[in-house]
Amino acid sequence: MHLRLFVSAMLCFGVGKAAIAQPTLSTQASQTSPATSKPASSNVPGTQMQGDLQQLRAADNHAMPSGQLAIAVKGDVTLNSGGNEDCGLVRVLIAWGWPTVVLIIAILFRGQIKDLLRRIEDLDAFGFKAKFKQQADQAKDMSQTVAEQHGGASENIITQRVQEIQMGLLQHVKEPLPVRLDFDSYKDMAKSQPGLALAGIRMDVEGMVRNFALLFQIDVQRRGPISRLLEILSDAQVIPRNTASLFRSVWSLCSEVIHGAKVDTDAAISVIDAAAGLGAFYVDVVQSEMNRRMK
Repeated sequence: MHLRLFVSAMLCFGVGKAAIAQPTLSTQASQTSPATSKPASSNVPGTQMQGDLQQLRAADNHAMPSGQLAIAVKGDVTLNSGGNEDCGLVRVLIAWGWPTVVLIIAILFRGQIKDLLRRIEDLDAFGFKAKFKQQADQAKDMSQTVAEQHGGASENIITQRVQEIQMGLLQHVKEPLPVRLDFDSYKDMAKSQPGLALAGIRMDVEGMVRNFALLFQIDVQRRGPISRLLEILSDAQVIPRNTASLFRSVWSLCSEVIHGAKVDTDAAISVIDAAAGLGAFYVDVVQSEMNRRMK
C-alpha cells in the first residue's frame, strides 16, 4: 500500500514536470505559412508584423490544441489564456513537488526511518564502548606497573591502609578530602550501576590529588582544575610524570561516564582496577611524608 502511494506521487510529479518541459514551438505553423504570403504592397514594418502574427495565429488554431504556447518568429510570443493558467498551475505543482514527496516518504516510511536511526545510534555506542574498554585496559596495565613500584599491595590492603592514612592526615593537613578506595564495594556496585561506581572512583582520584597538594603545601586554588594541579605536582616532583598520566587517564574515563556515556560492567571494573595502582602510590607517598615529618 505504501509503495503504491509513493509510486503514484512520483508519477504525478514526473508528469507535471514533463508538461512544463515539453517543446512549445509549433513546427507546423512555420511549415504552413509561406514566406511569400505577405502583402507586396505593404512596406510599413508594423503592417508587415501584424500580417505575420495573423498568419501564425491562423496556423496555430489549425495545428495546435488549445492550451499550448504559440511562439512566433522574430521573438514575438503569444499566449492564450488557457495555456497561461495551465502553465502557472504546473509550475506551482513542481515548486511544491519535492517537499511533498519528501513529506510522503517521511510519513509512509517513518517506522523504517526510526529503525535506521536507532541502528546508527547503536553503532556509535558500540564504537564508543570498544574505545572506552581499550583505554581502560591500557590504564589497567599502566596501573600494575605503578603498583609494583610502590609495594605491590593487594586491593584489600590498600583499602585498609587508606583508612589509616586518612586519620593520620588530620595531624598534618587541615581538612583533607575524603578518600575511600573501597574496591570491593565499587566492583559490586559496577555490576548494576557502573556509572555510580566510577563516580566514586572519580571522587577518590580528586581527593588524592588535592591531598597531595595540601600535604606538600602546593599553593593552588582548592577548586582549580585537576589537570592543572597534576602539572604543578609533577613540576614539583611530588608525582612522577608517568603516574600523573595515569591519574589523568582514570580521571578522564570516569568523567566521560559522569557526563552521560554508557559503559558496561567489564569496562567499569577495568577502570576500578586501574585506580588500584593510584591507591598504592598514594599510600606509599603519603605515609613516607608523614613519617619524615614525625622524625
